[in-house]
Amino acid sequence: MEEPKEYSGITAKSGLQKMRSRFKLSVQAKKHHENIKKEKKKKKEAKKTLKERKQDFTKQERQKVNRSKEQSDNFSKLVSNYKKTISNAPSLKTKWYP
Repeated sequence: MEEPKEYSGITAKSGLQKMRSRFKLSVQAKKHHENIKKEKKKKKEAKKTLKERKQDFTKQERQKVNRSKEQSDNFSKLVSNYKKTISNAPSLKTKWYP
């Protein structure tokens, strides 16, 4: 039989080895906790039947848009007047210098 060695781990490296700060550990723990919560929520949603999901989901009703005919007529008049002014503009070439 072979005799076990006194120490079979990894030997230490030379230099400074600092401990991890408490702040980083606490932030990491919070993120981990949030991820676990999200996973649990996803599992719970996956377990729900289609009928239950439809009950939970509420579709927003379409909102009625109030448009008066007078406004639309006024707009069309403005557009037609603008088109007339553009088409009636003289297309004579003029010199750009004095």
